[in-house]
Amino acid sequence: VYWDYAISLHMSSIVYLHCHLYVDGDRIVFVGRDGVQYPPFHIKDKGGHLLAFLTCLESGLASDGQLDPPLAYEKGQGKF
Repeated sequence: VYWDYAISLHMSSIVYLHCHLYVDGDRIVFVGRDGVQYPPFHIKDKGGHLLAFLTCLESGLASDGQLDPPLAYEKGQGKF
């Protein structure tokens, strides 16, 4: 049942992501190295789900990559 919600992106080819905040839910747009913009990833529920997704993404990238700027406040950097 939950495979309908699964996504697959090769994060090594993603160089930029942009978050849009809307009344009906938030959207994340991924942009690849070649400049191709992928369809927006829509997070319908409000209440911190965008931050939770980005936190999980950042944790998953920890061994091979990172978000820039990082989400967590470290050494004067980050958003929170």
